[in-house]
Amino acid sequence: MMIAVFIGICLVVQPFEPPSAAGDYVPFCEIVQNPGRYDQKTVTTSGMIKAGSEFSEFLDPGCATGPARDVGTLPVPLGDAVQRTAGWKTLANILDRDSVAFVVVRGVFDAYKRYEGPLPPDPNLQDILKRGNSRFGHQNFARFRLRIETVAFVAPVGK
Repeated sequence: MMIAVFIGICLVVQPFEPPSAAGDYVPFCEIVQNPGRYDQKTVTTSGMIKAGSEFSEFLDPGCATGPARDVGTLPVPLGDAVQRTAGWKTLANILDRDSVAFVVVRGVFDAYKRYEGPLPPDPNLQDILKRGNSRFGHQNFARFRLRIETVAFVAPVGK
């Protein structure tokens, strides 16, 4: 009887909260406003992918942009297998036809581009290389990168 009362008190004092699963939905604006919090984390988010002649961009029109708010994000497949999925093929067809699509994707968010080569002996240069170039993509247009592993939903955007 005493054990049951103790367990009951513990449950009242510390309510059960299920652990957060990797890839929980996070609004894209939240991700780009707090890039350090989501760096190298798997997230599920939504936005639009715009395909251009030289590069594609992942964006949310609801996020405020401008010179002080650089939220350019490069969408790339996490691996070759992703490109063979039905969701990715549908996305490719829509982008070929309309150049823009609304998507819900799951992927790894990269807030910083990391140096992957051998480090030189100079500690100051090592520090600079470890912090890395903060841009991704063709002509370093994107501040962030989203490595997509799953296209959960894709639809054309009405014009």
